[in-house]
Amino acid sequence: MFKAKEILENELKVKIYSLAYPYGDYGQRSLNFPKAKNILPKIAKKYYPVAFYQINPHRNFIENFTGQDIHFSKRVSVKPEWRPSELVELIDSSQVKQLPFADNFIKNKGWKKTYGNLEFKNGELNLDTNNMKNTGNSVFLDGTMLWKDYIFRAYLRWERGSNISLISKYRDDLNYLACNFTDDGIILEELNEGEKTILEEIKYELSIDKSDFKAGIKIDDENIECLLNEEVILSNKYESSSLTGGIGIKTWDKTLGNSKLIVKKVLVYKK
Repeated sequence: MFKAKEILENELKVKIYSLAYPYGDYGQRSLNFPKAKNILPKIAKKYYPVAFYQINPHRNFIENFTGQDIHFSKRVSVKPEWRPSELVELIDSSQVKQLPFADNFIKNKGWKKTYGNLEFKNGELNLDTNNMKNTGNSVFLDGTMLWKDYIFRAYLRWERGSNISLISKYRDDLNYLACNFTDDGIILEELNEGEKTILEEIKYELSIDKSDFKAGIKIDDENIECLLNEEVILSNKYESSSLTGGIGIKTWDKTLGNSKLIVKKVLVYKK
């Protein structure tokens, strides 16, 4: 790629500053040599201060945030079957969202699924694995990457499944904090590059009206708390390696197609 740069600069008499990684691959997908993701960008930066990599717009935060390393600038591959309105809607819903934030699900404000199902119906967010070959659902809200020190509350109807999780400090599906609510208790957990760590856990019978209850997660740089119907159930001292991160919701059950959660409203406000 460096020889091509030299040829183009000589022929066109222009200075080239940027590179697009082929298929968005800068070594992060290497299975036989995982260190490639740390080596290739260092070499490329010597010649190209700016580089672009492709993302899946339905699984990633789209925005290029101020202060980030411009060598890793995102680009979206537009599908030929997209209508112009679809692209505009995608870009609009990915814009940075301000706190306080409220959502009653009249329309999609930027919720994206990483797996499972995502449906907006009758002013509710429907996470249902019925008739699907999935054990759960996972969604996050685009435009929330820069959120810091906040309380996230969700008004819920839990119809099926053994686990639901409210997620904070979400950066991608391999990095986040979560309050995991089960019939047997609550688990406070962290996912770091896909490695799960249980920070705190309590066992007790979850005696709530599953048809109408509130779950919450409160986060800052030092503490994280899990809330159930306004009550703090679990808390832990926590020093985050990530200063910011967004919100998400997950469901799970060991049986295929047996997970369903209705989210009636979401409120997020500064701590």
